[in-house]
Amino acid sequence: MKGYNTSNVYMGYVEGKYILFASEQEYFEFMED
Repeated sequence: MKGYNTSNVYMGYVEGKYILFASEQEYFEFMED
């Protein structure tokens, strides 16, 4: 898992591309599924 915060969203790296998430927490929850 990797990603970075932007001004008000979190860019999470998923399967070779970055996807916008509302927060880092949302990204972690997405990756757990």
